[in-house]
Amino acid sequence: MYRERKPPKVWMKLGGFMHQDYGVIYPDFWSGLEGFWGAISSAERDDLLEFLSYVNNCHLIGGMQKKYWALRSSSNTIKSK
Repeated sequence: MYRERKPPKVWMKLGGFMHQDYGVIYPDFWSGLEGFWGAISSAERDDLLEFLSYVNNCHLIGGMQKKYWALRSSSNTIKSK
């Protein structure tokens, strides 16, 4: 059964890291994450990776991926591989 989750606090930190030039500086989302790792704790990394896995899950009900991406407090769009 699907149950909506509250994003971890590190999700908002990621949104702050994703500035206007994110898509210019980094070739894709995952490359940019490498630069973010040094700014967060190992527990936050675990939380972020687990939540990214959840958000990227193809079993989320319609529109939930967009909702979660919007909650990251950044209006920038990114390229994926």
